[in-house]
Order: sequence, then structure tokens, then C-alpha cells
Amino acid sequence: MPSRLAPTITNAQDTSGNNIPNNGTVSGSSLTLSGLGFPALKLNISVTTNGTPQTPSASYVQVDANGDWKVNLTGLSAGATIVTLTEDATNIVVIGAPGVVSQSFTVTLNTTVFENFSGLNGVELKNDWAVLSDRDVGILYLGANTGFIFPARLVWPDSALVGAEEQRGNIFSLSHVPNNLEISTSYLVLYLRKSKALINTTFSEVSFKYISSIDCTAYLRDEKRDVLNQKVLPASLTTPVKVTLAGAGATIIEIVAPPITPSTWQGWSIRVGAVEFTITP
Repeated sequence: MPSRLAPTITNAQDTSGNNIPNNGTVSGSSLTLSGLGFPALKLNISVTTNGTPQTPSASYVQVDANGDWKVNLTGLSAGATIVTLTEDATNIVVIGAPGVVSQSFTVTLNTTVFENFSGLNGVELKNDWAVLSDRDVGILYLGANTGFIFPARLVWPDSALVGAEEQRGNIFSLSHVPNNLEISTSYLVLYLRKSKALINTTFSEVSFKYISSIDCTAYLRDEKRDVLNQKVLPASLTTPVKVTLAGAGATIIEIVAPPITPSTWQGWSIRVGAVEFTITP
């Protein structure tokens, strides 16, 4: 017979913190499960996808002294997935058949698009400059001030802070220089567009890294240009900061540098690179 407190699954969440019910859909290859069990008892984990046994990223989870357990499973395959937790039958509190609990999910894997502006070298940007990259990332610059494309290795200060692919690419720089006293706001707008299509591809999450001498703001918008998410980007002069914004049905990410003020008219810049879009089926 099972222990006196047979295991249960009380919660399942994806990487965005969404609660996933039994027979629900998991977007992405990671899943966090939590529940209850007999204190200090080990629960063995097994995973099947489309009826085929898989090797789980964690082979077991230990119930803590309060009777709680929590485990993060990564590297899940796409398809009909069943996660099963079984009490360790070698423990003396388990007599006979061990307690078992399982939950079913449909796993759909996300697609990512990484943009490091590698095909754009030495470009100086003027107002209303636009291009479609070789990764089908649309880039639009709006502003009376100047914009530039720089090799990333000249900008990111320490290779330990960014990846090798980021170093090989370029960064996008929004700048103001003293010989241009325009006071208008500057915008960098990024979006995904299918090749030869006239409509944008929706995505669920975007991340990027930046360094900046001023506070800016990033907006995630849908096809109606309604704001799904937004974050202030605090000034960071030397250390690249990673920012992630999530929102279902997003179509553009907009990075906004504020109008020039008496304290910033002598010059400012914000530099953006290592942009990664996540597309959820």
C-alpha cells in the first residue's frame, strides 16, 4: 500500500508562470510541477511522449520535511506527454504497491528568431529608415537624431557578459550629438515578417540586451498597437542589461528614447543588440 500521504500534484506551470491544468497545453519545453507527499520520501519521475519513454531532466524529487515537493522538468519533447511520480518502494514507509500520481499535457515547442544585425555594417540611420533583415526581422528607425550600426565587439565591454554569437554581430545605436539640437523622441521598432508577406508574424516574447546613458522605455504592442507590456530601461553605462517582455499576440517591440532635456542635450546614446523573438504555435 502507499505511504500514509500518497503523492499528489497540486500545481503545474510553464516558464511564463501560467498554470497548466491536467490535459492542458504547455508552450515550450519546460514545466514546473509541485505537490504534496510523505515527508522525506523520494518520488521517482518518469515521462512518456506519444507513448514512448523519455529520459527526464530530473529522475526524482525529494519531498521536504513539510510534505511539499517541487521539480522543474526541461527538455520536454513535443507531443502528448505524461509525467508520473512514483513513491520509492525501498522506503520503509511504503508497504506493498507504492503511491503513484500522474498528469497529462500536450507540449508544443516554441520557435526562436535571434537577430544580431550581422548583415548591417557601418550604416548611419536617418529618420524613417527601414530594412528587412536576412532573418525576416523588420527594423524601423524614427527620429530627428541619428542612429548607427556598430560592430558588437566594439561596444559590448566584456565578452563574459554576452555570448559568442552576440559578439560576432552588430548593435543598433540610437544617439544624440550636440550638433543636432532636435528635441523629438527617437524610436527603434522591431517586428517579424514572413518572407514575401505583407503581414507581421505574431510572437509571445522578446528579449534583448542594452547599454544606455539615459533612461528609456520599451513597449510590446499588438497589431492594433495596444500596449501588451512595457518596461523602463534604467541607464546602464557599461554593463549590458538583458530585458524580456512577454505578451500573447505581440507584433512589434518599440524602444523609445525620450526627448532631449537640458541635462541630456550634450549627448546620449542607447545601444541595443542580441534580440531574440519567441514564437509560440
